[in-house]
Amino acid sequence: MNLTKKKKIGNLGEEISSNFLKNKGFKIISRNWEKPKIGEIDIIAKKENIIYFVEVKTTAISNPNYSPLEHLDNRKLKKFQRIVNHYLIENNLIDSEYKISAILCYLNNKTKGAKINFIEDFY
Repeated sequence: MNLTKKKKIGNLGEEISSNFLKNKGFKIISRNWEKPKIGEIDIIAKKENIIYFVEVKTTAISNPNYSPLEHLDNRKLKKFQRIVNHYLIENNLIDSEYKISAILCYLNNKTKGAKINFIEDFY
């Protein structure tokens, strides 16, 4: 299977983001949890009895005026909330405390490093 460059960048960003959360004391519950025809949750994590549903946006673009946040519009956020609701219902967690979060992952091709911006209460 030949992954596109965009998919490879996305997978790398999700891996870096998972490691970031683990280093901050989060337990990763699931990655790429999918509900067919509805959508996918990149990372589901837990810390201090709070479930975090994390959307990861990764870029390798070095333009300082560009933010991957531009890809999280109202329509996408409503769709994300729907899939979160499905996860909560399917796992009998409807009364659980949760947060919808975002991680913006900026890859630096020159240094092979990454900068992470974790927005804990995104939506």
